Amino acid sequence: MKIKRALQILMKDETKLNNLVKEAFSAIDRDGSGEIDDIELYEILKHVSQEDGGLCLEDVKAAMSELDTYNDGRITLEEFRAMVIAALNFLYQRESSS
Repeated sequence: MKIKRALQILMKDETKLNNLVKEAFSAIDRDGSGEIDDIELYEILKHVSQEDGGLCLEDVKAAMSELDTYNDGRITLEEFRAMVIAALNFLYQRESSS
């Protein structure tokens, strides 16, 4: 229930959500280009998982093709924000049904 409430608060506070998204995006965008490429995404996913676990660059490229709505091989802040919101909504729905 606490998770559901925290998600509600975050999703309703546009300023907090935007700040969170920008901070996360900047942390992933290591070269400061303003876009996340497949290598940057691979590195952060590998770091978050704390081990390779079979994650390969081809898997990341496949995931990127889903996130990259502009089909330019990079994830912009706008695309990243949409992904974060979709993930938060998914988590909220999952918490609501449990």
